[in-house]
Amino acid sequence: MDGYFNYILLSIIYIPLNFVDSLIICRYMEKLYGKAEKSKKFRLIQWLVILLSSFIFAPYTAVWGISVLSGLLLPFYPAPKQRKIIFHFTLVALSFTALFTAFSFGESMSLSENQLGLIIVFFPHIIFCLFCLLSGKVCSASNIVLPYKMWVPILLIPFASITGMAYTSYLTTNSTLPISEANMIQFPILVLFLSVNILVFYLYGKLSELVQEKVDKALFEQQLHLQEAHYEALINAHEQIRGIRHDIKNHIGTISYLAAKYHNSEIEQYLTDLSQQIGETDKTVYTGNSGIDAITSLKLTEAGKQGIKITESILIPKDLDIPFAEAVILLGNLFDNAIEACIKIREKEPYIFFKLQYVNSMLYVEMKNSATDKANMLRSEKADPLFHGLGLKNIRRVVDNYNGTMNTTFENGTFIVKIVLYGVKTKSNELPV
Repeated sequence: MDGYFNYILLSIIYIPLNFVDSLIICRYMEKLYGKAEKSKKFRLIQWLVILLSSFIFAPYTAVWGISVLSGLLLPFYPAPKQRKIIFHFTLVALSFTALFTAFSFGESMSLSENQLGLIIVFFPHIIFCLFCLLSGKVCSASNIVLPYKMWVPILLIPFASITGMAYTSYLTTNSTLPISEANMIQFPILVLFLSVNILVFYLYGKLSELVQEKVDKALFEQQLHLQEAHYEALINAHEQIRGIRHDIKNHIGTISYLAAKYHNSEIEQYLTDLSQQIGETDKTVYTGNSGIDAITSLKLTEAGKQGIKITESILIPKDLDIPFAEAVILLGNLFDNAIEACIKIREKEPYIFFKLQYVNSMLYVEMKNSATDKANMLRSEKADPLFHGLGLKNIRRVVDNYNGTMNTTFENGTFIVKIVLYGVKTKSNELPV
């Protein structure tokens, strides 16, 4: 009866410790799985885990009991199942290893019974909490799903550490050496098993970054093909419209001449105004580079139609060697961001200043435009969230291809992007006429 009473007393004493462990585990899960849906049901299950781990499991082993039972909280977290399986199994491995490490450390020292009891009670929780907090620093939350050939080997690490720890403890228990000496040998081995589990978080984090880069690259290539097709269609349409506009200007000029000849001043003034409007919307750039000419002319015309004041300074050789696709990505995204920011301006006249200059194998690009603030410039309002931020990423990819530099600043209502591309080749330095 006394043994049962002591068991209940110890279980009650362990409730506060298990409550702290529960908070640490929830922090661990939040760091690795994202924020949970903390409803009344979540809180109820959390307290159920604390109480069950305190009373069902022997008090000294409750540190791994609460780790096992905390798996009931996993459905409330948004991370993929694969990530939950790996990291929860690692959590259990950490709790087991922390418990055995504490026992080994305590029994390897010449301590009194009370001192040994304190180490066995508190030390596993301290080790467990430290490693849980450390894991969140090593690997952050992500929704990337790894292929089986990547994540299954990672899952073997905590499994191997539990197996190795159990075998080491078995050898220590059956050793002919005194208990203190056997545990002194076992202790550093257990610390090694404990540390090895941190590799799970590191490897998973690095592999997730690798897969994320592949996903970004795939999205980049997908957007590149879409942009090329889109801009080629727009450029063809733009060229057709330019041809039609040229003919219309000739027709208007002829009619205007006739109106002046026959003294019809109202028709003459109307045709003069119409001719000016057509001329204002036709922003044609000619540098000799088809990609730069097409995308710049297209975007300057688009900006003009939006009522944006435009100033450009373009001075580059005719035979500048920059691929069509890269010119479209770099200049197209810069103009898209600038035009989008200018459209948001309501209180003052929006403007864009664009500079493109080539000096000593360096292509200098500068874009200044009206903006409400820098945060809004970097936050896309595209309908499809899949492409949010891809414009800036794509610009950086082109810059990185030339080992270039890119700086963004915000000064007095103006967003400024300055880009330098190095090693841009050209056959000559001949400028367009």
